[in-house]
Amino acid sequence: MEIKKIDTAQLSSSSGSIRPDSFDNFIGQEQIKKILKTAISSAQKRQGNLGHTLFAGASGFGKTTLATIIAAQMNVNVKVVTAYAISKPSEIVSLLNSLESGDLLFIDEIHRLKPTVEEVLYIAMEDFVIDMVMPE
Repeated sequence: MEIKKIDTAQLSSSSGSIRPDSFDNFIGQEQIKKILKTAISSAQKRQGNLGHTLFAGASGFGKTTLATIIAAQMNVNVKVVTAYAISKPSEIVSLLNSLESGDLLFIDEIHRLKPTVEEVLYIAMEDFVIDMVMPE
């Protein structure tokens, strides 16, 4: 048996990540890429944001990668968080407050959010504000 070394430096992008950084480098999901390109183009033409987008699919289908590609295409920052890391409504409020205008928030495994956290997120998504009562 022969063992060969693979030069991984050629496989990775300049940022050191092996994730595709553009739709052209993302293999597969052609219909989804076409829809996303159209949506991004539309948002850019109207000088607005993309809007809420929900990706569904099994592990390995590229949901997180697509989110990072969208952020790159829109020239905004992306913040990726896993839903089970958010346990209290105050944590989602803090996360939302840390975003700059136009930033993209990707919540992986969003179905794992606790109902109390979901409620705060839904209000923020619908109204683009969060009502809070601060203790004295």
